[in-house]
Parts: sequence; C-alpha cells; structure tokens
Amino acid sequence: MTGVRMLFRGVLSTTLAALLAVTAGPVQVGSSVASVWGSSPGVASVVREADDRSSSTASDVAVDGAGDAAGYHVRIASGADGYVWHDVAVLRPANLDPGSWYGYQCVTGDGKFAAVAVLPGDLINRNEARDHGAFAYSVNLNSGAVKPLGSGVGLKYHSPGCGLTGTAVFTSNPGTNETETVATAYDLSSGKQTSQSIVAGQVTSVVPVGDRIIGASGSSLVELPSAGSTDSPTTTHTVSAAGAAVFDLRATSDGGADFLTDPGDGSVKIAHLKDSKVSEIGAGKLGATRL
Repeated sequence: MTGVRMLFRGVLSTTLAALLAVTAGPVQVGSSVASVWGSSPGVASVVREADDRSSSTASDVAVDGAGDAAGYHVRIASGADGYVWHDVAVLRPANLDPGSWYGYQCVTGDGKFAAVAVLPGDLINRNEARDHGAFAYSVNLNSGAVKPLGSGVGLKYHSPGCGLTGTAVFTSNPGTNETETVATAYDLSSGKQTSQSIVAGQVTSVVPVGDRIIGASGSSLVELPSAGSTDSPTTTHTVSAAGAAVFDLRATSDGGADFLTDPGDGSVKIAHLKDSKVSEIGAGKLGATRL
C-alpha cells in the first residue's frame, strides 16, 4: 500500500509488541538516526532485487511503490520497456511479516536512485512509529541494487527528499508532539550517512540543495545546520520568507529550489528560491498542482 491515509485500529499487534520489547527505554539519537527498532541498520533486509534495468534513462523513468504481504514493491516503468510496470525491488525489513507495508519514495534528479522509507502496516496508526519507526533504503533504479541506510526515520508524505544527484534526506521526529526534527542525509550510491541535523520545532519537505539542507518551517524557507542533539537541538537559519505556508520543495539545477505555497484561498503559488530571493513563477489549484 502507498501513503498513510488509511488508518488501522485494533489490539496491540505482535509487530508493535516486538517493537516495544526492542525499545525498553528512551529513543536515543547519536551519530545515526534514532530508531524505535534498534540502532543497527543491519536489521533491514531485501526480499528480492530486480533484473538489470540499465536500458532505462533519466528522461523516461516513472517510479511508484505499493505494499502487500510480500513487502514494499518499488516499481518502475520506462519507455525502453513500453511503460509496463515491474518491480525493481521488494523490501521487507527485519524479516517482519505484518501482512502489509506502507512507504514513500522520491527519485533523484538524474533518475538513477530512489530513496524509500517503509513501515509495517499494523503500525500505521501509531504516532511513534510514523514519527520515528520506519526503515530507510537506497534503490539503484538501473541495476536494482538495494542498500539499507538505517532505521528510525519517519513515514511522512514529505519525506524522503531527493537531490539532483545521488543524495537524499530522511526526516524523523523523536519524542512526542513533533517538537524536534531530525534530518539525516545519505549518499545513495555508497549508502553512507553524510550529515545529520537535529533542530527545534517541526521542519518539513527537507531536501539537499547544493551543499545545504533546506526545508519548510511555516511560511519560511530555512536551512538546517549539521549540528544539534535531542538534549540540545540547534536552531534553523531563515533563508527567506515566502509569504504563505511552504511545501513540496524540489532542488533545481541552478543551485536553488522550486516549491509551492498555500495562501489559504484554494490556490497554490509556484515559486523559486535562488540564494535568498523568492520569485513567483506560476499558480494552480490546491490539491491539483504538484512539482
């Protein structure tokens, strides 16, 4: 299943019971993402990788994801294959068997990698799991090679956020009430963490833009420094005010970012950030306009 809009209610699941058994103590964030499962990314496993897809190119690739009992299916369609959907990889972290999986993914601007966050379906209605209980992966869309990046990321509609080349940022919210945001950047080719920022407050739509990490905080675009801890979160630096709620940031080739704003009247404004200057470049209907 894709997304997290369908919520499940019921008794304590065996998956959640296992989660609680693993985390008999407070979640900690150190040099890597905090996890409600444990600190080691090695708990993640791959059920199946696809055949070589090296004939696909960045200009004609579409990527989607869907979950079922087998795991979370990362699917690709391209002109080289007649736009027929097929699995690149099927992900089932830690050999869990919840009956269904949810996930979100983004694709790098060069079309080579997908960054994927997945969560067991029977935890989808648990705030702590959605905030910091998902697993992070890198999927090479040409070869089907998969690298587990870590655990303890959030399952959020705005995360992960991909850069132009092989980088992506996963966000999570440790603790409760989203009072802090952890933004962890990865090199998707090597599978290595490259930076981590722990800031006070909620920051969404976080993406790598050049050598900076940029996100949305209310009606402002902010930079997240590589610093902070859960005990002493750092603060964001305001890059520019946008005049309305900011969402859907996308890195652009000029070293800036495109994004949408919601002025609250049923419309959206399409804008571009370059350095610290914001320019409006278009408009559309709220709910019907995406970047």
